[in-house]
Parts: sequence; C-alpha cells; structure tokens
Amino acid sequence: MDPAFVTARKDGQWHVATRSLTGHCGGIDVTGERRWWGGRWTLTSTQAFPVPESLLLYVSSTGMDHGYWRDLLVGEPAFDRDHFIFCDIPALLPLILGPATRRALRDHESAGDVLTLYVRRGVTQVSGTCSEDDSRAIDRHLGVHRALAEDHRACLARWQAQMTAAHGRADPSWPPVATIMSRTGTLSVHTSWTSPTTRDGSDWHRSADSLRTHITGHDDRERRRWTLIEMERGIAGTHELGRRHVTIVGKPSISLPLLGDLVRAGDIVEIRCSAEVSVTMRGLATPRQMEAGLRIIELVVDTAGSASPYR
Repeated sequence: MDPAFVTARKDGQWHVATRSLTGHCGGIDVTGERRWWGGRWTLTSTQAFPVPESLLLYVSSTGMDHGYWRDLLVGEPAFDRDHFIFCDIPALLPLILGPATRRALRDHESAGDVLTLYVRRGVTQVSGTCSEDDSRAIDRHLGVHRALAEDHRACLARWQAQMTAAHGRADPSWPPVATIMSRTGTLSVHTSWTSPTTRDGSDWHRSADSLRTHITGHDDRERRRWTLIEMERGIAGTHELGRRHVTIVGKPSISLPLLGDLVRAGDIVEIRCSAEVSVTMRGLATPRQMEAGLRIIELVVDTAGSASPYR
C-alpha cells in the first residue's frame, strides 16, 4: 500500500516501489527512500530557487553539515536558538530567510519530522524524514518552497512601496533598483552588498552589515567637491557627527549641525559630492532614510533652473 503522503496528494504523479519513490507534485520534484525500520521515509524535494541570486543557504535544526562552520543569526531569537544557519552572503540572509520561510520550517508535529533547507547553484532542496502514515509530509515540503517565493515577493513589494512613497518607481526585479523624479532631476537608486572572502570573524561581521542603498544624481555641473565616510571607532583623524564617527574630506556645502541630523536620521554611511552626487545608506532604505538622503541631494544640488538640462 502506498504511504499516506502519496495517497493524500492525488494531484501528483507518483511512482512507488517497495523502498523508494519518485514523483512530481505542486511544482516540486520528490524522491524518497523507505528506511529498513520504523516505517519511516526520507523525502527530498527540489525546485528552482525563486531568487535570481547565486548563493549558498543551509538551515537545519539538527546541526551543521556540508562543512559549513559559521552559525549566523537571522534576527528572530527563537529561530536562531533552534537552528543552525549558514549563508555565504550574510547581508541577504534576513531578506531571503524571511518570516514565511521560518514559519514553514517550524511546521512539524514532532522533532522527527523537521525539515532541512539547502540552496545551492540555483536549486532549492528540502529534506527530512516522516512516518509512512503522515498525510501532510508533502504539504510541509511544498510549504517551504512556496514560502521562499512568498518572502521574495514580499521583499520586492516593500521596496516598491517605499520607492512609491519617495515619488519613485521600482520594478519587481532583483536586485532592487528604482528611479526617483525629484526637484533636482532624475535620481537612480540601487543596492549593493559584499561577501566575506576569508574565514575571519571580523570579515563575516562586516559582510553581514554590508547591505547598502545608494541614491545617485548627475548633472555635470561644477560644484564644491567634498566627501563624508563613516569610519570605525578609534581610527585617528575622525570626527563625531550625527552620533557617528566620520572622516570628511573637503568643506561640506551643508552646515554641520544640519548635516549631522540628516546623517543620523538616514543612517547614512557615505556622501560624495562632485558633478555626481551620491548618498549611501545602511541596509535596505526605509522611507525615513530615503527622505534624509533626498534632502541631502536637494541641499547640494541647486534646484533645476532655466539652464538646467532637466527643463
């Protein structure tokens, strides 16, 4: 007799042998192997990773595997406590391993039914064991695959909403980009991050904090050149501005008290002013950060006049 998780999914295509099975159901490919004892099956399901990003992601409540050594934090204390999490682009971890995926990985009746998530080379693999009379086993696999796609859509939807609030337009594409029409002209918005290149803990810490949102405007006008860059504490030659340690090259065209307020409000880590003006903010920028970044650009760039290329 076929196991309950097969008979419960009549929408699937299944080939069941004595101790193995293959199938396709709900967009996922499933393979299974029956253990010699206890009436339990080991199931593995695969599907294309919904995020067009080349990364490694491994999440398991049973411990480390595949030689992955660093246990990362996604920001949910209970989930972080119960799971080993590895990602080779730690800055993207909170965006990829979102709330829907975390809920799906916690959806099990007993400790023996937990699922492991493994993303590699653009393929999502979900694996775990279950009882042969567990009618929800395939549903739980489907839940994890679908939750990854749901978190990705939700991330892009938040980005679109934030850009719309800033009078911009963002497409539902990855990586997040946008265009904003401001009083100073058309501004481009894009994101960036870095990956660790060593096993050093400080390298991984910097990479985890490397997600940035950049606003850039360009009008080819001559203006006073100056740069502000956030620095680590304790580095010689830095100043405290907006409760941050920064180094400033050149003379800012914005008063320091106002600049400090904007740097703090926008969590701004870098400003570069020349014919091109760019503002870099920490993380995937919130509406408040975007407001501060746009205000800096407006203060630096004169409002488009009669001779402006924007008119």
